[in-house]
Amino acid sequence: MKRALFWLSVLVAFACEGICEDVFLKDGSVVRNVGLRREGAFVFGKPEGGQDILIPANTIVRIAFRESGGLRDARDGNYAADSRTVIDNTGAEMTYHKTWIDIPGSMWPTLMRLRLPALIAAGRTSDLDDLLKDWTPTGDPELDAAVALLNLKRSGAGKPELQKAWKAAIEGNVGTLSAAISWIELGNEAAEAKDWDTAIRYYVSVQVFAPNWRPLHPLALMGAVKACLANEQPGQAIPFSDDLKTEYPRSSQAKAAEKLVK
Repeated sequence: MKRALFWLSVLVAFACEGICEDVFLKDGSVVRNVGLRREGAFVFGKPEGGQDILIPANTIVRIAFRESGGLRDARDGNYAADSRTVIDNTGAEMTYHKTWIDIPGSMWPTLMRLRLPALIAAGRTSDLDDLLKDWTPTGDPELDAAVALLNLKRSGAGKPELQKAWKAAIEGNVGTLSAAISWIELGNEAAEAKDWDTAIRYYVSVQVFAPNWRPLHPLALMGAVKACLANEQPGQAIPFSDDLKTEYPRSSQAKAAEKLVK
């Protein structure tokens, strides 16, 4: 087996063009490959113009997956708070990488850190519900905690229980995804109660305290714009609208906020 894998790795090295997946095995060898696919307990690789390589999954230490053009576009969309671009470029990637979720090196957590906040920001409730229903823990504590928080709301928990969970999140590490979600939820609650100043304070906290979760920033800023207008303070809404226009021009909220202010 070791001898066969050695010669296969040599052949694949010549066959690979561009970036390939590296499959690190327990015997210390590395198989460079393209076009990996999973069938239960086995991993198949097919070099360009070559024969299928069969590798038992339990002999794999780690797979170094290549970053596709779609994933690069999703990262760009994430930074620009362009949720639609993130969602469009993580759909197919999500389907492929879920089969590798139990293999070290899986890109599933990376994809979910992009896709989950984008679905929230875009209001894609149905897609978000589907993702949460079939959720498999990622091993990323921040991501799994955020999913637990979202599932609490999906479970039909009452407002006191939800508010307790949201406040616990913002009293912990304020830069986490759970905290960012909680700032928005608390802002929405305050807006429903017509406590405009409190709502604005919560919404603004997302951008201030959770800078890494950029897709949620436009959603929160839009909440601040609406709260200012509902409180008959259009002058206070303008800085938030301007921030959307300059910092997040590709977000769906940027043009909507500008129209509201006008």
